[in-house]
Amino acid sequence: MIFSNIKYLFFDWDNTVWDFSANSKLAMIESYDKYHLEKHFGQIENFLPEYYKVNDGLWADYRNLKITKEELIRTRFNQTFKNLGLDDFELSMKVNEAYLDATTYKKELVPGAEEMLKALKSRGYKLYVITNGFLEVQKRKMRNSGIEHLFDMSIISDEAGALKPSRAFFDYAFEKTGAIPAQSLVIGDDPDADIAGAVDYGLKCVFFNRKGKECEYKLDAEISDLMALIDMLS
Repeated sequence: MIFSNIKYLFFDWDNTVWDFSANSKLAMIESYDKYHLEKHFGQIENFLPEYYKVNDGLWADYRNLKITKEELIRTRFNQTFKNLGLDDFELSMKVNEAYLDATTYKKELVPGAEEMLKALKSRGYKLYVITNGFLEVQKRKMRNSGIEHLFDMSIISDEAGALKPSRAFFDYAFEKTGAIPAQSLVIGDDPDADIAGAVDYGLKCVFFNRKGKECEYKLDAEISDLMALIDMLS
């Protein structure tokens, strides 16, 4: 697939350019050790699968406007603790705070992300971040990532007052950036946020699928290596 007449590139942040999976695990290990959670749950490998299950479910509810940001923050560690036999809300909030803080200092990028972004920026494309993350956390992640300067602007759901995949989020993104939808391309790893949102809005999209996910939405293209995007835009 070769995309023509594209000038504006909208990249999801977590797990598309910034390696959320790797950075999150590092931050989780630090927080787990800081509060000696092995006393309650044993090795962290006992804890992580339950946390991911709870957290993923809450994020789905958050995207679907079933819960608030505050409910997500209060619940994810507390519910994980309870599911594993510990009822300690105060400790769960301390761990949540430590985890969020630790993630903002992690710098692992998705392989090829920096090289790809530099190449596309040198060709004159406008590069934007679109993300559902928390404003204060995402801003710090970007500042510390080493690649923030490659983007022309970041669009964060807290500022937009709406979440991907809603049309309101994309309305805000185009109003803020001045980009033209017909000349725009969305690149993301999440079928239910990035791809669904782009398809619903009538945007061209590339599904970055390095983890073998299923995607039920109609795709313009699918890649497993970010560097492949360069040839698609040549």
